[in-house]
Amino acid sequence: MSEHPSDWTAMVSIAGKIGFSTHTLNEWVNKAEVETGKRADTRYRVRFAKVNIQPVPSAM
Repeated sequence: MSEHPSDWTAMVSIAGKIGFSTHTLNEWVNKAEVETGKRADTRYRVRFAKVNIQPVPSAM
């Protein structure tokens, strides 16, 4: 069993020891997971969906 009940509590503990915020450490972990294929990068898909970007019609 892990020393911490969740990834977040582990990050809180580690962040305090290395002098970075928990948010920063969480961003690094997420980036590493995206880069290694462990997690899909959904940040841009969600952002574009929120602003309802439509394709530009092609000129004739």
